[in-house]
Amino acid sequence: MSECIIERTGTTVKADGMTASIPSDISMIAIFGTNTFYQDGDYREDGRIYVNNKPIKKWFKRIGESLVWFPILEDLHKLQKRYLAVKQKYDCYLKKEYRVAFEQVLKVKKAHVKVTHEGSCCDPWWLYTADESGVSWDWVKTPKKPLNLKIGNNFYKIDHRLSELGKRSWKFKSVLEFAINERIAKIKGEQGQILQFKIGNRIYWFKKFQYVWEKLAFPEDDVKVVVA
Repeated sequence: MSECIIERTGTTVKADGMTASIPSDISMIAIFGTNTFYQDGDYREDGRIYVNNKPIKKWFKRIGESLVWFPILEDLHKLQKRYLAVKQKYDCYLKKEYRVAFEQVLKVKKAHVKVTHEGSCCDPWWLYTADESGVSWDWVKTPKKPLNLKIGNNFYKIDHRLSELGKRSWKFKSVLEFAINERIAKIKGEQGQILQFKIGNRIYWFKKFQYVWEKLAFPEDDVKVVVA
């Protein structure tokens, strides 16, 4: 069995017989885990890999669960615009498609669904139970006469789509928050001071705790301000 030996001296990295250059503040794991390792590749801070001084490909950093072409982190306006676009899509789907499907289940109170997502066990059937507080489900044996199957299957499909949109929105928000935190870390402040950080017409609030700015509220948090 062959072994891949990895060595590093400053910015020079050798792995599996190949040599490349990566920034000194970037770990080798960060490169190998998210990017292709190129012979004579020069992984520069502009976010591109150069070979023979010519750019051949972008390279990425992992921010939470997302792979990000990191130069975009400097453009807060673009990150905010992208986040608001996916959030709007989620909010619209929630108010229209999901609400209609929820009302259908609420009307019949109970509905079966044949589960199709990966990881399902036992008999692939759920029984939805709905009230004004929401919809719950339990694993059940394959029913001889499924209750309101069309309604249950429809809610299942829409609920999973809503989860996908919600996860996408959360990823974009996480990247935006990371970029904001990177920017405000450079702003000096004293213990207890409040920071009002604006991107366009949206305001983000932070408070200085010890050595860092900690989040108080973002625009979408819908914080109610009382003026006395």
